[in-house]
Amino acid sequence: QEMKTAKVNYELIKYPGAVHAFTNPQAGNDNSKGAAYNADADAKSTEAMKVFFSRIFASSKASSQAPQKSTVCANLERTISSG
Repeated sequence: QEMKTAKVNYELIKYPGAVHAFTNPQAGNDNSKGAAYNADADAKSTEAMKVFFSRIFASSKASSQAPQKSTVCANLERTISSG
């Protein structure tokens, strides 16, 4: 409710059968202990993370790319010839 009240854009993904530590193979496989590895949830969450990272970093990656060498040379030539 707090997130909705604050109008935060969020996404919650639940993985059926997954409990705490579901990405840790050393957590065992007994869900009743509250921490257990779940290979299916681990694989799905890894893919979801990759999609999320590609989505949030795509815009910053595009804006932070250096201009092509030819553009830099052309700008330098214009600066030198006008200066």
